Amino acid sequence: MTLTFDNASLDMLADEIGALDLEIKALESRMAAAKAELKARKVEKAEGSRFAVTVAESLRSSLDAKGIRGAMGEAWCNLHSKIAVVTTVRIKAIA
Repeated sequence: MTLTFDNASLDMLADEIGALDLEIKALESRMAAAKAELKARKVEKAEGSRFAVTVAESLRSSLDAKGIRGAMGEAWCNLHSKIAVVTTVRIKAIA
């Protein structure tokens, strides 16, 4: 299902984005609670009539940017950094 908003007014578009944001936050909260319950039961797999869910642990490595800047210097870090333009949409409820 493809939705297009090219004919929506700016106020309609803002309200749609805000409403979707609220729905997504509620769903994310429910998802986090369901995942937490699955992890608390210490199982590796759960299977329903429509979905199967697996739980797996893995290791993740991350770089200490502050430590690297201190050890290698600002110039070295700038030389090995990528810069990208980022566009942010902020949503605020109007009283």
